[in-house]
Amino acid sequence: MDTPKSKSGLVISEDVIIKMAANAAMETPGVAAVTGGPAGIDRLGGLLKKESSFSAVRISVVNDGVMVDISISVVYGGNIQEIAANVQKSVKSALQDMTGHAIDKVNVYIVDMEQPQPVKE
Repeated sequence: MDTPKSKSGLVISEDVIIKMAANAAMETPGVAAVTGGPAGIDRLGGLLKKESSFSAVRISVVNDGVMVDISISVVYGGNIQEIAANVQKSVKSALQDMTGHAIDKVNVYIVDMEQPQPVKE
């Protein structure tokens, strides 16, 4: 990927942009994990591993615009359309705010569903 460069000449690593997108998605209610496959393969204890966020998030730069593809696992019982729309908004907003680059599109792929974790008392 060609990493976008701002008018000030600042270049942000693709790895950093990927982490920003993964973190924004994880903060969205209803998202169980940012993952490239079924639960348990790419994550451990609900924490992102470096490999999982990198395989689950792809960044493309086209004509100074950025497109994001992100794969997530959702919590069972949630409204999947609503969760996906909220992930799109969260990722787009976070990346635009933190990088100053226009985000043209955020594609969300639902690749797994998980049971909600019981509340520990």
